[in-house]
Amino acid sequence: MSVHKQEPTTTTTTPTLTLMNHQDTPTVLLLGGCGGGVPGNHYSSGTNSDTTSPTHHHHFHLRPGLPVDSTTSVSRHQTTPVAVATLPEGDDITERVCESGNVRSCDAVVPAGMKGEDAVLLRDNVGETFCDDMNGTIMTQDDVSDGMPRRLERVAQDGNLREEAIQVLKESAASLGVLLRFPLQNDVMKVAPLTLFPTVVPQHAIDAITDLQGATNLLMHRVSHDRHLLTTCLGPAASVDPFIRSLLAIHAQIDVDNQWELGLIRSDYILSQGNASSQGRMAYKQVEVNMIAVGMVGLGGKVGLLHERVQSFLDESEQNSNIRSTSASTGEPLTLYGEGLRIAYGCYRMHCKVAKKRPPILLIVVQEAPEQIVLDQRFVQTESGVPSLRRSFAQISASGRLDEDGCLFVEDREVAVVYYRTGYSPNQYKNNDWETRLLIEKSTAIKCPSVAHQLSGFKKIQQVLSRPEILLRYIPDTDTISRLRQTYMGQWDVSEPESQSKLEEALSNPDRFVLKPNREGGGNNFYGEDLVVKLKEVLGSDKAPEYILMELIDPVMQENYFIRPDKEPERLNTISEVSVFGVILAKNEQVVLNKSSKEIIVRVKSSSSYEGAICTGHACYGSVVSV
Repeated sequence: MSVHKQEPTTTTTTPTLTLMNHQDTPTVLLLGGCGGGVPGNHYSSGTNSDTTSPTHHHHFHLRPGLPVDSTTSVSRHQTTPVAVATLPEGDDITERVCESGNVRSCDAVVPAGMKGEDAVLLRDNVGETFCDDMNGTIMTQDDVSDGMPRRLERVAQDGNLREEAIQVLKESAASLGVLLRFPLQNDVMKVAPLTLFPTVVPQHAIDAITDLQGATNLLMHRVSHDRHLLTTCLGPAASVDPFIRSLLAIHAQIDVDNQWELGLIRSDYILSQGNASSQGRMAYKQVEVNMIAVGMVGLGGKVGLLHERVQSFLDESEQNSNIRSTSASTGEPLTLYGEGLRIAYGCYRMHCKVAKKRPPILLIVVQEAPEQIVLDQRFVQTESGVPSLRRSFAQISASGRLDEDGCLFVEDREVAVVYYRTGYSPNQYKNNDWETRLLIEKSTAIKCPSVAHQLSGFKKIQQVLSRPEILLRYIPDTDTISRLRQTYMGQWDVSEPESQSKLEEALSNPDRFVLKPNREGGGNNFYGEDLVVKLKEVLGSDKAPEYILMELIDPVMQENYFIRPDKEPERLNTISEVSVFGVILAKNEQVVLNKSSKEIIVRVKSSSSYEGAICTGHACYGSVVSV
């Protein structure tokens, strides 16, 4: 679910590299970009046309020991000065040598979109000039122009080259199974919506969120075992929401503290413009934590390899030392999820009585209708390497039973692990499906997720966890809490009196907020004037507890091509939502597995759209390169 400030489609800003005079001394003004544009392109466009002005490359160098002043700006759609270096008149500025730490000299051109310390930020530190960047290396304009922007401009200017590159992308995708059902028929598959190029992101921002996933796994697990918190926080919403009420009713009948649980967790983030809280650095802000039916690891993890093949075709396969791929092309998230299911399966066999006739199974609960992302599910199923069945709630109901020890049997096969790929939305429960869910939850089978884990993923819980005093109950380390909170946006319960000032602010300035329904699954968010109408409708009513007001993320944007089934290629300003994946296997406080992936998976959407669903074509699978 993407939560960001929507990009106007008529705004165009052109950052340039400017030479200024200050006290008769030549000065180089280094410019980062505004929100739009691709790193390395000295322009920003909010349009969707192919006529954006081309990049103009400038190259300057700094000599050792030059005095430097640093400035940053958090203003969007304005030319952003990042660092100002004063050069003695007539000094030679052609030398190019730079080491991490002490600067002997370095390039002085900053890729657009990079701000503060994300760019080549030079500082005067007790008379010595230092270079402060992500990983102790300098990102030069030549480095960037040899990367994504150069490739994008080449295919933009050469229609034949673009068509061939797209064919390479599509055929590579088909060969690797990056396919969706279009339309929803069992025998029709088409290449999934894809970007033509990776997204460029700062490595330090990726590291910050991947390093937090283990803490997020543990946080969500511990919250799920706080019965008082879940019932107190979700009780008001349950009074008007039958879906939450049904889940809480099941939760009340289960002793979750005495069950093994598997969490396959996904945390979603959007890269935000630098601001005061991030000291001018771009940083990822959390959109949500997904606790049930997590997708993307099967298909999204393959897109990095597709992009590598496209880049190779474009004769750009030799990567510059300062731009390296960090896409999930090695499949680490998929491997992680397969490992989690496999270890949970082994845990069941170790701790529970197993029938000797046949080995137990992994039961994958799916929708009755043909699944559009069936291959994403199949890749996870295959990666687990354990015997498995895919069945709907109705099919499970027809043969499901518990034996005297509470073991679950479906079609006379003992179930070791239940993996839900449905059940996160009210429309996915019909007839006796709630009774079937209760049967599963009462069993000794390891659930992924348990009903308690699922409840912890509701927006109300996310809003409560943004408060530091609540986090302290579950995460005793104050440094971890601080780092977690740096990724959080402001959130307020529409039904609470203390939210009144923010609600009034949202009514006056709706473009700064999003109104979200209190559940997982995405969609149904309210923005702009729709937010105003909906907020006025629910304020003071019994429907108010169903909604959470959240600050919009001010996103970093880059240009890319969208390649979608049955549509012409489209060059767009885009926003990337990245996902970090984690797995936790535990019985209350007995945690036997808590692991996360260092590789991320990317979903890319148009900056002019609030919709972010891949299956509807509003978004595409992407990958990243880091700088």
